[in-house]
Formats: sequence, C-alpha cells, structure tokens
Amino acid sequence: MGCTTSSPNSDQTGFAYGCVHGLNNTQDSPTWTHRKTHEGGNRRASLDVNGIYADISNNKDTADFLRSRANTLKFGPMCLTMPTVKVLLVFEKADAQSDALKWAAERLRYQCTLVYSLEAALDSYIHMQHHLVIIDARQTHTLDPLAICRSIRNIKGSQYTCLVGVVKKNWAEKEEPGVLSLLRVGYNRWFLETYSLGICLNELVQLEHNEISAQFKLKAAQALFAALDNCRDGIILTGPNNDIQFVNHAIEKLLGFRAEDMIGKNAQDLHKTDNYKSEIFENINTQINKGKVRKEY
Repeated sequence: MGCTTSSPNSDQTGFAYGCVHGLNNTQDSPTWTHRKTHEGGNRRASLDVNGIYADISNNKDTADFLRSRANTLKFGPMCLTMPTVKVLLVFEKADAQSDALKWAAERLRYQCTLVYSLEAALDSYIHMQHHLVIIDARQTHTLDPLAICRSIRNIKGSQYTCLVGVVKKNWAEKEEPGVLSLLRVGYNRWFLETYSLGICLNELVQLEHNEISAQFKLKAAQALFAALDNCRDGIILTGPNNDIQFVNHAIEKLLGFRAEDMIGKNAQDLHKTDNYKSEIFENINTQINKGKVRKEY
C-alpha cells in the first residue's frame, strides 16, 4: 500500500493510499493563462493581452479574438474553461447607472439581465444562477438591497456568485467603514456610483478577472473535493504544521476514526489512541518526516 506527501515547499501536504498523483509546486497558486491589463476613459476602454493592444469599445472583431484567447484559467494542475459570464442587474428603474453597466456588460459579450424588483431578481437568479449580481444599494424607495442580498444568499449555489452593491460616492467619503453593512449580509464588495462607460467596463473586467474567477475556482475545488471524498483510496490533507485539514470517507474506514475527530488534530498524534494500527500510522509518520514526494502504486 503506497503513501505519499506533497512537496515540503508547499503550505499543504497530503497522503493518498493506493493511486497517487503529485502536484507540481510551481502550480500551487491559481493564475490566469493570459495576463490582462486595462485602461479606460469615458467612452473608450482598452485591453492588452500579451502585448497586443485593442480598443474594445470600437473594435468588435479584435475584442472577440482577444477574449477568446483569455478564457482559460489555470488552477494548480487543472485547466478550466471560463463560461460566458452571466450578469444580473437589479435596479429600481432604468437610469444612467443601469444603462452604463448594461452597456459595459453587453460590450464584453456577457449575458446580461436587468430586473426591477425582488421577485423578478429571485426568479431570474433561480433559473440562471448568475456569476455576478449588481444591486442598486443607493437610497431607493422600492428596493431593499439588504433583503435582496439575503434572499439570494439563501438560494443553493449562491456561494459561487459575486454580489456587488452600487452605492453613492459619499459613502466612501465617510470616516467609517460603511461597506461593513453590506459585507455582513453577504455582499462581496461595493461599486461607487458612476455614469462613465469606461469606468463601468473596466470595473466589470476586474470583477471577472478577480472575484468571478475566484468563485469559479472555488466551485472547481469543491467538485475536486467531492471526487476525493468518494475515492476508494484513503486521503489525508494536512497543513504546514501537520494539522489535518481534510480526510475522505475511505480514510475514516481505514483508520477507524470519524472525520470530525481528526480535523484539526496533528497527523503524527493519530497513533496516540486506543484504536491503534501501528503499520499504517508508522507509514504516515515516515512520510511526514521525509517531507518529499514519493509515488507508489
């Protein structure tokens, strides 16, 4: 029976009994396949991918070409294809702000939906599971931005959605962390009110590059952990101090412990129990002390 640990230079180590796959340490940090930078004015925006510049506010063909080259996301050894971004705009009524955001979303070839009530927002979200939801958090008469956020967060799968609240500029000028009221109910961030098309466009590009891609990686990681949990081989994932962070069902059966009894414990202390399996625990401790990758089948 084989046992392996990850590279000692990594912050995490793992044990796999049976089929073993090592991780390349240079790929531990998720990165985009292509580097992107952005600049924008009132009605113009730019996209620079690997030194190739294009005015994406006017040049449709070049924008489509560059975006098609930048939709692959590297996540450790995984290569993920980013789907078309789905955006939900929730506003009290159509105004200059909603028009600017809708223009920017459509310019970036996002799938954009604009609604004007809580009921319409929830109905649309349940059917579409949008990647990005932008809610009018300015002082409106008919919309409660906190209630909308709470309602969306109560829907299964919403942890993979980025929620942004549009606020008035004077919120940011107060000498207090006004954003906390939004963060506490489930918003990811706020967006200062602006009618500049270029600023709106670049804000969406940054959201896709950062928050949306992070949520997409989180969803992929959850799928990976689900696969590991159903793997026949026993797997233990530990932190830099050998603290156990994850175990799958197979290791529970192998060691005779429940997951909740092992999470947070030091992997080298597992043998200090009445349920003692010396050969297995000795193998685990040996691999921890080696601190290097070894593959066995």
